[in-house]
Amino acid sequence: MFAISSMKKTMFTISSMKEKRCDHSAVPINDDQILIVGGSEYGGGRSLKSTEIINNNINNDNNDNNDIPELPAGRFGHASVGIGNFVFVIGGKAESYKNTVLRRVLRININNIHNPTTKWESITPMRQRRYLFAAVAIGDVIYAAGGM
Repeated sequence: MFAISSMKKTMFTISSMKEKRCDHSAVPINDDQILIVGGSEYGGGRSLKSTEIINNNINNDNNDNNDIPELPAGRFGHASVGIGNFVFVIGGKAESYKNTVLRRVLRININNIHNPTTKWESITPMRQRRYLFAAVAIGDVIYAAGGM
């Protein structure tokens, strides 16, 4: 994984992901970490339900990947955003649902992410199925734009 410093206009390498993936999402958590969510196996393989945390400290290659709850099912082409203590995973495609484009929205409380009883929970779904789209949170509202 690499990073770009907008202030220094330089690129540098940070920790590697434990699993090769594409079509995944990433969202900042805890001011110094990045939560990587789902995707598909690199090269167009099966959809992934795994998650992992990457430390964004260039001097620390010790990623925090223990006991992080997996998604209920693999998904790719989705979007993720953070609001307060929650990370939301929105839409995408799910291999387990015959590559159906999803309306489903999941959330998890990042303060409890290492608690073994913490699970992703479903909340109100989107009105429209979305895949390969962009999402952003402003205040407590999530906006989803474009996609298929």
